[in-house]
Amino acid sequence: MASATGKLQQYKFDSAFYEDGAIVVHVTFVSKIPVFDTWRTDERLGAGAFGVVWRQKEITTGELRAVKTISKLQLNVRELEALVELQDRSDLFISLFGWYEDPHATHIAMEYIANGDLGRYIKENRAKSKADARAITQQILRGLVVLHEREICHRDLKPQNILIASVSPIHVKITDFGISKRAIDTSLRTNCGTIAYRAPELLGLLPRNLKPGRSYSNAVDLWALGVVVHEILTSEIPFLEPDRDTNMAMTDQFATCDDTPEVDMELLFQYCRDSALFPTKLLHTNGINNLWQDFVRSMMAVDPRDRPSAADALNSRCFTEHDLEMLRNQLGLLLSVEFRSAAITVILESKPGVLVAILHSFSGTTIQELHRKATDMEFLEVAWLVGGTGLEAYFKGDLSSLQLPPWYGRIDL
Repeated sequence: MASATGKLQQYKFDSAFYEDGAIVVHVTFVSKIPVFDTWRTDERLGAGAFGVVWRQKEITTGELRAVKTISKLQLNVRELEALVELQDRSDLFISLFGWYEDPHATHIAMEYIANGDLGRYIKENRAKSKADARAITQQILRGLVVLHEREICHRDLKPQNILIASVSPIHVKITDFGISKRAIDTSLRTNCGTIAYRAPELLGLLPRNLKPGRSYSNAVDLWALGVVVHEILTSEIPFLEPDRDTNMAMTDQFATCDDTPEVDMELLFQYCRDSALFPTKLLHTNGINNLWQDFVRSMMAVDPRDRPSAADALNSRCFTEHDLEMLRNQLGLLLSVEFRSAAITVILESKPGVLVAILHSFSGTTIQELHRKATDMEFLEVAWLVGGTGLEAYFKGDLSSLQLPPWYGRIDL
């Protein structure tokens, strides 16, 4: 694709190497004047199947970055293409600074995240990671919505590929698109990913009546997320091989696992063939409520068609009920004379779809009554923020044409 190639070239650094590659110098031109940035490799962060990740420091500014070095024999250009494609969503994905090459390898320069990955976070902060489950899951789901809308399947979602950008408040970013694929005018066929997080269709475990041929869908990412959420809530994967030690040796970023979790394939096979129930013992013993148990089970449905899309999963009661409780606590403020600023603040800080539903459920407030409690512009701004349509008809005096988003009327109150 010429356009993709052109975008990649825009991110390429002109570079020179010194001290056997330990130092790299990039040159850029500002008003035809050369500007040099000199980076020294100072630490190995981790290694995976397709490359080694190093930390580099700019010798003048002290700025840090992570650089993934991949042999040209193993380079998958789709990783670079995905990083370029996702640059407009640096809130959800690792940021790409640029890339450069030498005769033997390609080097991808990315933001350095010192807090490490979700795997280490779960291991070192069990209670806090469990408390952060809702926020972490929502952020990953928002990332998957973006990926899937752009026809990108990650195919290797796991805690080691989710980085902790901030601990308080918790903020995660998805990384490592080494085996991702953009399914435009093609099918997803290659069996890949880390076994503990692979969906049944990637392991050849689907019953014959469910086998989708040689291809599969983005639903494999939802299964993997189900495993990740189970791990956040219990510190273990759901189909763990009995008596298996899952301790992992972690580094700062891009962790390496000396002992990755192994799957009890017999139990997983029985579950896929409907001769065993989903294992909920760990969820029960960790005090996980029914809403979250149902959420994990839905993500890990055997039939890929029964798994929710990432967008639908964001409307799970795990998230909406939390929003309703928060909004109930603030309802008195919402109905006060400070309606406009309070409403907009709550909308921006919580799930946008819930505001009108909670107003309606709490005191029978209809959309017309909501309108009477605010000026025209206040009402329009609130209606726009919750995703209503038909606002142009409102300007013509037809309030009945104002349509609420699809979620309205379906929230379980």
